[in-house]
Amino acid sequence: KEFENIDLRNEKEKYLYQKSINQQYTVNLSGGAKNHSYYLSTGYDRNLENLIRNSYSRVTVKATNSLSMLNNKLQLSSDINYVSSIQAANNSSTLLNMTDTRELYPYAKLMDEGDRPAIVFKDYRHSYIIGLREHEPSLLDWTYRPLEEIELSNNRRYNRDYRLGINTKYHLIDGLNIQAIYQYGMNTINVEKENSVNSYFTRNEINRFTKVNEDGSVVRPIPLGGIMDQDNKRSESHKFRSQLNFNKAIYQDISLDAIAGIDISNYHTKGTTVRLFGHNPERAGISMVDYIGSYQSYINPANQGLKISFNDDVHDLTDRFVSYYTNLGLSYKNKYVLSMSGRIDKSNIFGVNANKKGVPLWSTGLAWKVSEEDFY
Repeated sequence: KEFENIDLRNEKEKYLYQKSINQQYTVNLSGGAKNHSYYLSTGYDRNLENLIRNSYSRVTVKATNSLSMLNNKLQLSSDINYVSSIQAANNSSTLLNMTDTRELYPYAKLMDEGDRPAIVFKDYRHSYIIGLREHEPSLLDWTYRPLEEIELSNNRRYNRDYRLGINTKYHLIDGLNIQAIYQYGMNTINVEKENSVNSYFTRNEINRFTKVNEDGSVVRPIPLGGIMDQDNKRSESHKFRSQLNFNKAIYQDISLDAIAGIDISNYHTKGTTVRLFGHNPERAGISMVDYIGSYQSYINPANQGLKISFNDDVHDLTDRFVSYYTNLGLSYKNKYVLSMSGRIDKSNIFGVNANKKGVPLWSTGLAWKVSEEDFY
């Protein structure tokens, strides 16, 4: 009887969901003259997701410019692209999990009779946690209130992307032109997961390592304060292509299409991952912890080998690629085609023998366009 009118689905809809709103604003400007054109666009997106405290915002800028010179023999163009976005994800699907893999029971209430965030089961037996509140006041509150957790964490992802491109083409003679393209790119991703000292995640970590001595003194290997995870990555890329293009009828019904060029690219990615303990956002302070030592588990005192998780990492990766390529197509009356292509790809793939870092590839083929025959 006590639970027959309680449905967790209704609780979710009432306290965890909201109406989603997607807003998009754009401004475009374009113009030019006979030998010149330009285009400028900027936009702003602001989306509120259907889960409260989850949102997404983005700013975009795009600018292109084209110029023709020397009686249209020389063509120049440039483009700039910029994207900056912020994503907030504080209301996840695991918010109502009793354990990492087990969902909350269907008759749970998220708000109690006094209109306060209700306590629900999480990780440990409910009676055990409630008993600790009365008999072990040195511990931080170990209860779990999902509706409070939404406000006690601040998870954000910052993404910035830049692209700068330059394209030039010059017509050498009839049917032959040379083209050069360069693009520079940079991308930065900063992910911050801030769990305040009052969040369940932080309280649980602190309490698990806490030791209360017989004289009542308290030892906390994980200091009081928030726990912040930071994941920062920066990527840079350089891409260059130079290519000769030929397209012309060379003799009566015989035409030749050919290209030859080189591709060069360089990618560099560098990043760090760190976990900060004792984080105090008001004074930008943190505290040191001992990752080497072993500690006694408060939950299971027989476990003397509890260690503080070390999540820090640094990575630095560089990839370089060079490709030489050519492609030729010879056709007669646009019916019979002979094609040949070849390329050599080289890279700095780690661990591969030097004589295998360059891979030659080639192909050849014949084609008959039956659809161009008179009898078709």
